[in-house]
Amino acid sequence: MLCKKNERYSVVNTIMTMKLKLSFTMFCGLCIIATAQTVTKGSGLTTSRDDTSAVQTSKNRFSNDCIPIEQNGVVAVEAETFFRQTNTSLREWFVIGDGGAKSSTDPDDHLASEASGQKYIEVLPDTRVYGKNDDKPEDPLVRGENFSEIPGQLAVVEYKVNFTNTGKYFVWVRANSSGKEDNGIHVGIDNTWPDSGKRMQWCSAKNRWQWESSKRLREKSCDNPMLIYLDVLTQGEHIIKFSMREDGFEMDKFILSKEYVKPVGAGIDVFTGDCP
Repeated sequence: MLCKKNERYSVVNTIMTMKLKLSFTMFCGLCIIATAQTVTKGSGLTTSRDDTSAVQTSKNRFSNDCIPIEQNGVVAVEAETFFRQTNTSLREWFVIGDGGAKSSTDPDDHLASEASGQKYIEVLPDTRVYGKNDDKPEDPLVRGENFSEIPGQLAVVEYKVNFTNTGKYFVWVRANSSGKEDNGIHVGIDNTWPDSGKRMQWCSAKNRWQWESSKRLREKSCDNPMLIYLDVLTQGEHIIKFSMREDGFEMDKFILSKEYVKPVGAGIDVFTGDCP
């Protein structure tokens, strides 16, 4: 009888242990679900915390499998399909257009109807609209806030790109600027911000989308071709990233090309292989 009694106790203990484990698993699952819930912001971005310095992800991004693929030395990427955004405590990239938002901190007119895919991104708030030589009072330049000469300091957006060929790729960006105070950006690759990606500059064709691959130099601000490029040293997936130089900058699309040929119109289509 004692043996059978001990066996019954053993079975009861086993059942209670299983119930406790099941309850703990369900509790942890609820914790994970609660932690994973996000707060949607008006910019078309989501963040896991109500903290603008947190890493943010575009709702319009490609899935992890649908990554733009370079073919024959050229690849195109839509600006609104970034997979991550960082350093947003002072400035942030907003998705403008279908599914995006109009911000009260944006003094410019929207050009989404003329953008590739009817969407683009812009660094906001835009507080430096007028400069020294404009016909209106100059807005103050605040380094580290509405202007940054340091790549990676403010409002960084990142894109995954799959390269089948290594080498030197010129960077072309389709952008819009309304003046001299929203026409610059920095570009980098993986964990580096090379000098060849600093101070991209747009000087002509204001208030419309314009392809450019020119570098601002101290001795000459405009028309410095073939100086903005990235070196891709290995095949496979790399991270292409852009950071703010001037707030109010608007970016529609970018193309990396081994040949220095200016794109026309909206440029080539984005190629992601078998992904939809």
